[in-house]
Amino acid sequence: MNISSSLPHSQTPNSEALTAQAELYYAQGHLSEAIACCRQSLNLQPNWASTYVTLANIIQAQGKISEAINLYYRAIELNPELSQAHVNLGSMFFRQGKLDEAIAYYRKAIQLRPDMAVAYWNLAKVWQQLGKLDEAIASEEKALKLNPNLGGFEVNLSQGYKLAEEGKLDEAIDSWQKAITLNPNLAEAYSQIGIIFRSQGKFSEAIKYLKKAIEVQPNYATAHQHLCGILRDGNNYVVAREAVTNYYQECGEIDPIMTGIYLISTYQISGLNEIAKDRFFDLEAKLKEDMTIVKKVVDIKALYGNFLFSVPYLRDNIQVNSDLYRSVSKIYTQFVLKPQNNHFSTPVNFDNKHLLKFGFISSHFNRHSIGWCSLDIIRELGKLNTEIYLYPTERLKADDQTQKFSQAVTKLYVPKKYPQGSVDVREIITEIQQDKIDILIDLDSLSLPINTEILYHKPAPVCISWLGFDAPYISENNYFLCDSYTHPQDRDKYYIEKLVRMPNSFVATSGFQRIETNRANLRKSQRIGLDQIVYLCLAPGRKFNRDLVKAQIAILKQVPNSILIHV
Repeated sequence: MNISSSLPHSQTPNSEALTAQAELYYAQGHLSEAIACCRQSLNLQPNWASTYVTLANIIQAQGKISEAINLYYRAIELNPELSQAHVNLGSMFFRQGKLDEAIAYYRKAIQLRPDMAVAYWNLAKVWQQLGKLDEAIASEEKALKLNPNLGGFEVNLSQGYKLAEEGKLDEAIDSWQKAITLNPNLAEAYSQIGIIFRSQGKFSEAIKYLKKAIEVQPNYATAHQHLCGILRDGNNYVVAREAVTNYYQECGEIDPIMTGIYLISTYQISGLNEIAKDRFFDLEAKLKEDMTIVKKVVDIKALYGNFLFSVPYLRDNIQVNSDLYRSVSKIYTQFVLKPQNNHFSTPVNFDNKHLLKFGFISSHFNRHSIGWCSLDIIRELGKLNTEIYLYPTERLKADDQTQKFSQAVTKLYVPKKYPQGSVDVREIITEIQQDKIDILIDLDSLSLPINTEILYHKPAPVCISWLGFDAPYISENNYFLCDSYTHPQDRDKYYIEKLVRMPNSFVATSGFQRIETNRANLRKSQRIGLDQIVYLCLAPGRKFNRDLVKAQIAILKQVPNSILIHV
């Protein structure tokens, strides 16, 4: 192709003119012609830095990110003051998930050109990805102050986040839909809509939008995570494993922590615990080798709330498990909990002028194992000259069991704010402090990190974890309620919380329907002798593993002629 014929008749081909022509071709979508202009420009002047930037822009549009990065590096080598090369290089690293590098190059671009609005705008995206919303808002506001016309669809995208943070979820969805109208290939908007639908329990709609996000951007990790989460928690484990395998193939290199966690949980809940265990050991080895690979807040939260949740079902070694819990909870406390500590007031002390007030936090004041096991105890506790307050820490799915809780307590508080579809931690803490709770009891521990976040800020004089899971490993000033069977006297050294042992390890529950039948006839129909001991195991796939089987076999051997029924 004769590039010279495309230039104005009075203009002799030179690098500046050829680069401008390449930009024009690029804007028109004629990438081959644009590349040809750049090549001709570099033949004339091999050290023309601007041409390398333009060529890199074209190459990255073809999906050749590594090649584009090398070209941006070359441009900077030739002209270190070229701000456009720095900002574009930052965008390449952002696409690769290398957020520290992206931040460094965006900041360098801003240093070179303090009025470069797009650098602030792109930096806001990185802060948002890292969960640093205050920094994201500040960078975005600076960008719009410099260039009020900046953004286009990105203004709608940003507005959606603000509305979601305020709990205005329908308005947020509308804003993201407008962004999609302006840019139909906007994976981020599809993904956010899917996430909101998931939080509302609208799983079919959520799956549709999350799949669309992955279709337009196959390595969009956030969409993969939520799609895998929905499918994992459903009943079609084959489809769930296919989804998590696709996630790993597309994002394993740029998102090693989250892909590892989702592989573990998906195989575990499918009952394939040996595969899950192998994945668990792989990820644990990486963390032991270099914990600094964990950089994003979302990764830290997932390690604490999901990765640690898997540990007891994959390895029975309290010393090694305790070390892992401590190392993960340390970074969780440092980077997630401590930065928010100044948002909350100092808790009140005991007030002897009123009845002793107990508060319970949980997401399971309904038909759930925690709901069944705690209702009668809470009901009886309320009869001991006390006041009982319940604080749901997720959007409450009320049922007949919820009604029983409501009738048994002084107050069942229903949260009013749901930023991003989740309960507002500050709202719950404020309510607990206003109610002047004396003893706060958490029923979920790290299986629901919002509960441990509340406990960390100690909104009551005494804070205790109990029932739903093991201790949360966040504060030596808090307590964990256990017994001498589950936690013998030599176990205190493995914990951060103080262990308080109850005298017994059983819980009586009521409210289950019972079918009256003739015991002898029922046993006879199942070919079970009247003197045989029958054991029942209800462990789902996530909790079923070889160690459990070995323990069951050992018990059966000690009880001759006994039977195990696994449902």
